[in-house]
Amino acid sequence: MKKSQADSQRCYNTRVNRRQNILVAMPTGSHSERMKLEGILQYAHEKSGARWNLELDLGGILRKLVRGAVRTPYDGIIAYVGSDAERKSLLAINLPLVLIEDLAIPAAFPRRKNVVTLLCDHEAEGRTAANYFLERRYRNFAYVGAEVDSDYNALRRKGFTDAVRAAGFAVSSFPGTPPLPDWLKSLPKPCALFAVHDLRARKVLAATEQAQVAVPSELAVLGVDVLAVFQGDES
Repeated sequence: MKKSQADSQRCYNTRVNRRQNILVAMPTGSHSERMKLEGILQYAHEKSGARWNLELDLGGILRKLVRGAVRTPYDGIIAYVGSDAERKSLLAINLPLVLIEDLAIPAAFPRRKNVVTLLCDHEAEGRTAANYFLERRYRNFAYVGAEVDSDYNALRRKGFTDAVRAAGFAVSSFPGTPPLPDWLKSLPKPCALFAVHDLRARKVLAATEQAQVAVPSELAVLGVDVLAVFQGDES
């Protein structure tokens, strides 16, 4: 027995109009991570026509899906990618994916239907920091990176140093030794310092107290992520 055109249209409308279940798997420990989550919620509210049921992965659901330990009730996944292994595991799940690549740049982008990759432009963050200082007519510049090198650290440093050098100035990067307070004290003043993230900027501010370097009159400090613990400090 063949379905009528009206029956087929009703089936299509049911599929299109039903609420879709979306698993959101991402950390929420930092302010920047929570801002990403807020953006997802805002998009779901404004753009999806309230047809998404968003579920935050708080109980290791994604790990169970990867292992095949549970049957998926989801129509898609939005996930934060922290490593190549995580990316590989996610791509093994046969669902539409939105991959948020924040910490590293994949060697090759996934070539699979229904996979979207979002990249954080770390070089642009570095350029933005440099332009902020250049607009305020600083002439001495410094950079303090992560204690363990990474893609995002290298890219933020590159964006910052390239923009500063293009303006005709040099950047002094913290080499790890001497101790941070001694290095800060040796910098030409006034100096504009860009830290790879706010946790590192917090350590710089603590070191300025030991070095008796005045903030911001001698050393202006700028970080990335807008951590709540960092707000309220002179920077």
